[in-house]
Amino acid sequence: MAEKKLYAVLGYPISHSLSPKIHQFWLKKYQINANYLSLPVDKNYLADILPSLPKMGFYGVNLTVPLKEIALSLCDELSDAAQKIGAVNTIIFKGKKIYGDNTDAKGFMIALKYKYPAYQSQKAVLIGAGGAARAVLYALLNEKLPEIIIYNRTLARAEQLRDEFSAYYPKTIIKVKKSLENIENIDLIINSSICGMNGENDIDFDFAAYQQSIIAYDLVYKPLQTKFLADAKQAKHHAMNGLDMLLYQAAYAFHLWFGVMPEIDDELRKSIFDAS
Repeated sequence: MAEKKLYAVLGYPISHSLSPKIHQFWLKKYQINANYLSLPVDKNYLADILPSLPKMGFYGVNLTVPLKEIALSLCDELSDAAQKIGAVNTIIFKGKKIYGDNTDAKGFMIALKYKYPAYQSQKAVLIGAGGAARAVLYALLNEKLPEIIIYNRTLARAEQLRDEFSAYYPKTIIKVKKSLENIENIDLIINSSICGMNGENDIDFDFAAYQQSIIAYDLVYKPLQTKFLADAKQAKHHAMNGLDMLLYQAAYAFHLWFGVMPEIDDELRKSIFDAS
């Protein structure tokens, strides 16, 4: 029998990652002769470790915080998404070359459209200006939204994000705000920050002030319902967490490696939380 090809998720810390459960589930389901591991890799050693992985039997890896931005300069080729987002979350080893891609933006948007097929936003608010915000902004801009507002506590970071992406997408109005108050006529609000994770630093947004229907999309998935989402539901708005984004970005990585678009179903969702 042929030796198993190796794949992995790299990061530090990495023990919390659900990626091994997700990918091992699909590898078994589609009877692919491969193994998916989690490897703790400190950011200071990525430049040494990444090029050596193919020699150890690895054909591809995922990257998580804090390695996504660092990996950008270590790749020989980059997708458009990876270049513009400024981060790599999926790598394919092609002979001696390292190809970097980013499936976060696709995962974000496909999850949204799957849950809300009629989604067509005109004005979105994006909370946060970090790495996840960059992927979300790239996804929204490729949907040609007329207007996007970026809210971040540190205004300079939001302004930097606005200026950088405005150069690529001049037809979309990108504004920045240092307050979540007095924002009119929005239909989509996304939390791309870590606020609300594990029930800490919750976001306060006055959903009750809006009569038009809003989709509240929180990229946090631990817990599955944050205060941000609970408040949206209480005010009769739509709410979705970040679990499906996680699953869809993983599915696109799986497809890049194996040419198979894996199914995302209730059996998968149940398996990744069993014995977590």
